[in-house]
Amino acid sequence: MTTRSKLVLLGLTATLLMGLAVSSASAGRLSISNSRVRFTWSPLTFRSTEDFIVSLLVRCPVTFEGSFHSATIQKVNRSLIGYISRATANSGACTGGRVTFLQEQLPWHITFEGFTGALPLITAIRLLIRRHATLIEASGLTCLYTETGASKTRMSVSLGAGGVVTGAEYLPEFTIPSMTGFPCSGAIRPEGTASVTLLGNTSAITIRLI
Repeated sequence: MTTRSKLVLLGLTATLLMGLAVSSASAGRLSISNSRVRFTWSPLTFRSTEDFIVSLLVRCPVTFEGSFHSATIQKVNRSLIGYISRATANSGACTGGRVTFLQEQLPWHITFEGFTGALPLITAIRLLIRRHATLIEASGLTCLYTETGASKTRMSVSLGAGGVVTGAEYLPEFTIPSMTGFPCSGAIRPEGTASVTLLGNTSAITIRLI
């Protein structure tokens, strides 16, 4: 290989390494188009994972409202990035029972739990919803289900073209344990896809790598 060829190869290698370094650095944060957010389920289903005397299957329109602490998020697992400050269920429109979120447990903490997809094309981010407390009344039972430090309530926020948030749903492998005990089910599983919009209107939210 001639000296000129070696120099050209070294230059290309340096450029490639610099590009990779910039890409890696720029992939360290996520940008959110707006810090105020609303999650809306029509409905959100609460299903018992273990049946004792009765099987719980309650569906309710549910709304969560909250905010992110900053317009940018460091991709650091378990870092606190926001709060759910309001959680309501339209019990009058429920089927199978009634749902109440314990207001004294608010705000719920939102922490970052990672992402799916390969950089730079992220298809979803995963969140932890901590302190989640739900009271369910069904079939003559009143049962309390609360997120504990051991079994956290994980949610996946899906991203479409341009980083537009297309929905959010609880991951099916995670459940919320009972604080009441027998005869209530040992845990419930929230199911259903929420629309995710800017708080106060129907504008979409985008999440991008920066």
